[in-house]
Formats: sequence, structure tokens, C-alpha cells
Amino acid sequence: MIPMAIKPDILSQPTFGNPSIANEKQANKLCHDISGPLTSILINCELMLEENCSEEIRSKAETIFSEAMHINQYLREFRQD
Repeated sequence: MIPMAIKPDILSQPTFGNPSIANEKQANKLCHDISGPLTSILINCELMLEENCSEEIRSKAETIFSEAMHINQYLREFRQD
């Protein structure tokens, strides 16, 4: 897997042909690229919440999980459009 810092920025790549189709393909690729790490974040938060941990850690994990779920919902809505 190529680290994100080394991957070319898909938003700065030139578009060819129909710009709206090219932009849609780039947006779909971006959604796909975000989904993998987001799934990892959600799974790890769930695992953390199943463990006995301090209230401070639990609160932070719940916040991370909640925000990651908002991003996940946004990506799902984008794909349906």
C-alpha cells in the first residue's frame, strides 16, 4: 500500500474529455480511498469500546466513532446520488 503522502493528489490531476464525468470519477475514487481507512477507524473504535477502559478513553473513542459514522453516512449518500 502506498502511503497517502506519496500518492498523487487526485484532485489536482488534469481532467480530459467531459470534465463532469472526470470529476465524478475522481470523486468516486476519493470516496473509495477514504472508505478503507474509515472502516479501520470504526472497527478499532468498536473494539476499544468493548474493552474495560477509563471514562476519558471511552468518551474519546465514542466521539471518534460518532464523527467517523457521520463521514461514513456522508460517503454513502454521495454514492447514492
